[in-house]
Amino acid sequence: MHPENKAPFDVLLSQLGTTRYRAKYGPGGAPNQHVNSGNARYFPETGHTIGGGFRHYWETHGGLAQQGYPISDEFTEVSEVTGKPYAVQYFERAVFEFHPENPAPFNILLSLLGSFQYRCRYQGGVCAGEPTATPVPPSPTRTPVPPSPTATRVPPTATFTAVPTSTPLGSGACTGLPAAQNQQIPPLCGPAGATFTIAGSGFQAGEEASITATRPDGTTLAAAFVRRADSNGAVSGVTFRTAPDYPLGIWAITLEGTVSHARSVGYFRLLPP
Repeated sequence: MHPENKAPFDVLLSQLGTTRYRAKYGPGGAPNQHVNSGNARYFPETGHTIGGGFRHYWETHGGLAQQGYPISDEFTEVSEVTGKPYAVQYFERAVFEFHPENPAPFNILLSLLGSFQYRCRYQGGVCAGEPTATPVPPSPTRTPVPPSPTATRVPPTATFTAVPTSTPLGSGACTGLPAAQNQQIPPLCGPAGATFTIAGSGFQAGEEASITATRPDGTTLAAAFVRRADSNGAVSGVTFRTAPDYPLGIWAITLEGTVSHARSVGYFRLLPP
C-alpha cells in the first residue's frame, strides 16, 4: 500500500521475481538460458525475450502491470514444491512454470513466490540462495509451447463456503475431464448456478490448505480462507458455489498445503443453466 500515490496506483505489487532471481543466481543470472522463438517478443528494456505459451500467458494475465518485464529467458529449474524439473522464465513480479503433465490452459502456472518470501521473512524458512539452486541442463530437442486462443478475463465473483450444502445435478453424463489428483468433486458436471463439493487428500495432518479455482480461460481465483487437514491428511467440508453467469467449460479446483505444498487438483464441467 502506497498512500503517497493516487488511486489506482496506491496498491502496487512487489518485485518478488527480481528479488528471488538475484538471490538464487546472483548478478550473472541463471545458466543455460535459451530464447523461445515461437511468436517471440523482445524487450530492449531488459534484453530478454518471451515467446510461445509464456508470451500468451503474459499478455492475457495482466502483462507489464501485473507480471513486469522478463528478467531472464527460458531455462530449466527444479521445483522446490514437487522436486521435478520444469521450463521456467523469471519476470520482475512472477515466475512462469510450464507443466506438460497438465492440459491447457492449466499447463502454465505461477511459482509460489509469495509463500516462499513469507516463510523466509516471518517463519524461519530457508531463503533463496541458501543453498544456491542448480538449474538442470535443457534438453536439446525441447519444442516451444504453442500459444493458445486469446482468453477473456472474467470478474472474480466466486463464492467459497465451508458449510455443507445441497448440490444440484448436471444434465447428462460428464466426459472429457482431466484426471483428478487426490481429489473428489461431486458432481463432475452441473449447470451454472450449481454447488460443487470438494474433498482432497495427501496433506500433512493438521496443516492448512489454501483453495484456488481456475476458470476455463486459465485465470484464477483464490478463496478468502483456508481449511485445516484432519489427522489423516484429508480436507473436506468445502463447497464451491457457482452463479448463472459464470463461464461454461472445465473448471479446476486446487487445494495446496501451506506447509507441505502438497497439491490436490480436481475438475468439473459447468453446463448451461
